[in-house]
Amino acid sequence: MRDMMERKYGITEFEKTSSDSSVVTIGYSPKDKKWYGWSHRAIYGFKVGDKIFEPDYGDDKTPFNQHGSIDCKTLEDCRKAAQAFADYVG
Repeated sequence: MRDMMERKYGITEFEKTSSDSSVVTIGYSPKDKKWYGWSHRAIYGFKVGDKIFEPDYGDDKTPFNQHGSIDCKTLEDCRKAAQAFADYVG
């Protein structure tokens, strides 16, 4: 799985979402400068300038990177967006 994520999305840094979990659902791609969140259902990358993901924001036609009211100003904000997306699709 990690090999595919690295090849397809450039993700080289993987992060556990909680200390008691062995499941990794977010990761960073230095190539794209994006934090990605995923589950078995979907994957999406967030970069500076996107929105911090809020599931109840927008509608079915709103891109996931615009599902929110707060801009991602830092990579830490992008990590939060990826985490929120992973929680949503997980």
